[in-house]
Amino acid sequence: MNYQDQWELGRAGEHAAIRWYEDEGYTLLGHRQRMRAGEIDAVVEDEDGLSLIHISEPTRQEAIS
Repeated sequence: MNYQDQWELGRAGEHAAIRWYEDEGYTLLGHRQRMRAGEIDAVVEDEDGLSLIHISEPTRQEAIS
């Protein structure tokens, strides 16, 4: 799998995770926040105002095959 395919697969995984959180009633506060140590995929908040930070491992083709 080339770099472009890996990038597209990773973005599709991030979007799927964000959709799942939104379907569960969470509000997306931010996504793809880059920091020195890596990237936070999504920061979401539930209806009570509790925040959740979603950090994932890179999406790998073997995991979805």
